[in-house]
Amino acid sequence: MMRVLDKKAMANLMTTLWNSWNNRNNFIFRGKEEEAMVIWERASTLKKDFRICSLLKEPLLSPNIAVKKWEKPPKGFVKINFDITVGVNRMG
Repeated sequence: MMRVLDKKAMANLMTTLWNSWNNRNNFIFRGKEEEAMVIWERASTLKKDFRICSLLKEPLLSPNIAVKKWEKPPKGFVKINFDITVGVNRMG
């Protein structure tokens, strides 16, 4: 049976994975590697800083899910929808 991670465990996992990935990139591109304990301590500090910031500031994303649906524009207005895709030497 698989357990669902709570928010604190997920934050620990994400910050540890991000710091491990960052250490990997520093090794590959700069030739420097850090001890596992340094990576763990940096992840722990980042996680604590993030929690403090989250308590002091309004969340960037609303916890409420907004249900959006198409609405007819008011009389005298025109509603125009468009999408764009940009690629190497192409746009559509």
